Amino acid sequence: MSNSGFVLNVQASSTADNVWLNGVGPSAQAEIAAHDPVEEALVDLFGSDDEVIPVMKALLDESIRKTEIMKQALALGMYYYTYLKKRPRRIAKESGIEWVEKTLGNETSCFNMFRMNPPVFERLHDVLRQSYGLKSTTRMSSREALAMFLWIIGPPEPIRQAEDKFTRSMETISRKFEYVLECVYNLAKDIIRPSYPSFSTVHPKIANHKYAPFFDNAIGAIDGTHVKVIVPGKKVGPYFGRSKEKTQNVLAICDFDRRFTFVAAGIPGSAHDWTVLQEVMFRHNDKFPHPPPGTGPWVCIGFHISVIKWYICFVTYGKFCRQVLPGGLGIPEPAGISTTLQGSEVPCR
Repeated sequence: MSNSGFVLNVQASSTADNVWLNGVGPSAQAEIAAHDPVEEALVDLFGSDDEVIPVMKALLDESIRKTEIMKQALALGMYYYTYLKKRPRRIAKESGIEWVEKTLGNETSCFNMFRMNPPVFERLHDVLRQSYGLKSTTRMSSREALAMFLWIIGPPEPIRQAEDKFTRSMETISRKFEYVLECVYNLAKDIIRPSYPSFSTVHPKIANHKYAPFFDNAIGAIDGTHVKVIVPGKKVGPYFGRSKEKTQNVLAICDFDRRFTFVAAGIPGSAHDWTVLQEVMFRHNDKFPHPPPGTGPWVCIGFHISVIKWYICFVTYGKFCRQVLPGGLGIPEPAGISTTLQGSEVPCR
């Protein structure tokens, strides 16, 4: 009985092959048969007229079909265990928002965890919520999302540590981090800019300085640092600097009230300071602070003060100084104004 069933299967397979080949001409059928590697191997092994050839082809087709079924079953099983069969929800002894509220209640802990005092945290939260789209959801409050964002960027902390700290999934941590980051980025575009972009007046701290009027046309100070980054293996070369770490350059400009007016990042850490300045001015020339029009040519004087920090001051009329903010960036107080300072005069475009 089983043999007759097997013969019927073989005949059905052979009939299906004949039906498929009916629409193909005799010459095309011969060409297909001639280029079939399985057919050629069976003919070489048993001969062209042996009856076992159709049986072997049917067995091979059945094996291929079973293999495809096994692959599909394996893919469905992986999908089920990955996306459908969820692990039991973790029940934490202390939820994320409970930890946040407890930390905000202690000023020292708040500063250590979030890098700011509780009043600053509350003010930042209110500004982001009222003007930049930070909102609570049914599963996470805006306070917890902001605290989680600040906790991650502080040391910094990896996503896996945040998952355990706040008892949230990695997908939730990543999504909320990007959400708060977008709100903070929109805030930065509004506050990191000059208070008076025209620089039409002399700042009181400069006008009343003991070295006045040499600072009258200075508009701010530039400092820079290197921030560690993780980049793909094929792109690590340009990011290795003298510190033997993968970093990117971060350039920042502040005014005489020590408020940031411009920040740029992303240039590989191996770039020279002057290259960083040129690249930033080329990319962001419309937002880069410039002296007011009509004040004469302006120059930059660079002073290398360490391996990963550099200092440049903006002045006009060729008046050179080594320090714009006395004591603000760790530069020693100059003994007097001189045009033979250590450093090089480089015209800026």
